[in-house]
Amino acid sequence: MARKVDVPGVGQAKIINPWVAFLLALVTLAIYYIFWFGIRNSELNDFGESFGGEDNPLRVNVFLAIVANTIGALLIIPPFVSEWRYYRRIDVLRSSAGSILGSATSPASSCTSSPCFCCPSKSRMDSTI
Repeated sequence: MARKVDVPGVGQAKIINPWVAFLLALVTLAIYYIFWFGIRNSELNDFGESFGGEDNPLRVNVFLAIVANTIGALLIIPPFVSEWRYYRRIDVLRSSAGSILGSATSPASSCTSSPCFCCPSKSRMDSTI
């Protein structure tokens, strides 16, 4: 299900098909999503620690993030805040990884799909012009 790839200067990364994750979440009544969310947050923590500095910009309490998405859903707001912070950490990760790897190997320069659905720097509209 997950394919591991080597990223120069960073280590290994897992490439996960989002459709498989979505279907598993549907079949398991969102239980798979809870585990998936916790594992991805844990991986973000580990990757942030690999920067070697005192301040980990990707640090999150994985348990509280899971609680916000499960029990916190009763209050309506916590899951949205948790997801927003999760995607904000992914943006920090992408910008940090881009500065570590350099522009030659950044995700924006390695995309071959047209339109690009994986990079925020490429617009979907650019391919139609």
